[in-house]
Amino acid sequence: MTDARLAGPMPDFAGTRAERQERAQRWFTDSELISVTAEHEARLTRFFGLATFSVGMGKLGRAPRRVLEVGCGTGHQITMVANMTAETEFVGIDPSASAIERARQNAPDNPRLRFRQLGAEDLADASTAAGIGEFDLAFVNLTIALWTDPVSGLRAVTARLAPGGVCYVIDLVRPSDPEHAAQFLSGAVNEAEKRYLLDQMAAWYTPRELEELALAVCPPGGGTSVELTYRTLDEYAVDVVGGAVPLNESTMDGLGTRRGHVCHLFLTNNRSDGGS
Repeated sequence: MTDARLAGPMPDFAGTRAERQERAQRWFTDSELISVTAEHEARLTRFFGLATFSVGMGKLGRAPRRVLEVGCGTGHQITMVANMTAETEFVGIDPSASAIERARQNAPDNPRLRFRQLGAEDLADASTAAGIGEFDLAFVNLTIALWTDPVSGLRAVTARLAPGGVCYVIDLVRPSDPEHAAQFLSGAVNEAEKRYLLDQMAAWYTPRELEELALAVCPPGGGTSVELTYRTLDEYAVDVVGGAVPLNESTMDGLGTRRGHVCHLFLTNNRSDGGS
């Protein structure tokens, strides 16, 4: 039976945010759907992984000693970047036990890379925080729309930033018109991937929701500064340790992000003693 949502170019925004999140999350937990998600993301891993690391490095302004990826999934992106660096320590966390198991299988030989089964909110636990330490750079890469409590989660992540450390949240903005939605759907190679993308789009935040989220995480006057912009990835200079990544018009067509529909949220710890 054909999914009725495929008849039009817009995703289904019906229901509560929790219901839309549940539809989006099942593509990462349902054994019959995970392969669709993995195949689609594998095509984007090199571009998004290296590009986001490059942008985060540029914002930090120095080589990071320790890097955290929150919601690392099966670890493809963090493993790729870790294998291209010489000294930086990388930690990937994800609440999915099966994802972490696969991540460890994919990266068995890198002593500077480790994975832990944790959600962002788990970092608020004192013993967990003590065991995982502080980070110069933390990434939340295309997963914030799936978090059940993003405010608590991001507060827990920023609390693990070293002095001057940066948490870089990158995500895509909910489509506002059929043309916008069609641009993202152009990256699908089959009907299953279209269904996957439609469910993800329905869970994405609007610009106003992202602004409200940022202010809730870091109220004015606190020790963490906030910068929120909407730009395409190809507007940034992308030149990371392994060489330049060709984020040209053709590449961005495949990612569905040539226009300014990419949210870049930077949370910087300005305290000299760590903390947030």
